[in-house]
Amino acid sequence: MFIVKKHTHNNQLLLSIIDEDLIGKKIVEGKKELNLTSTFYAGEEMSKEEILNLIKKAVQLNVVGKKIVSFLEKEGHIEHVLEINDIPYALIVINKN
Repeated sequence: MFIVKKHTHNNQLLLSIIDEDLIGKKIVEGKKELNLTSTFYAGEEMSKEEILNLIKKAVQLNVVGKKIVSFLEKEGHIEHVLEINDIPYALIVINKN
């Protein structure tokens, strides 16, 4: 399972999706930090199928974790992956045109 937080701005959906085991953690490497304790990531548990359906409505994805990044890479949603302290993450803008 994964944790998904829905954010809406100007009637557009942004999704924050993280591996369930990362919620509440801080990932630090030098000056880089992913603060997964913030409410930005505090969402609800969802399955892979639920996430794929929700992505169809989103314009941007913020994903963190080995499982979700690997899954979305295989589904063709991620082109470039970054890492902080061996934790992969990606920011994806979805072109709706």
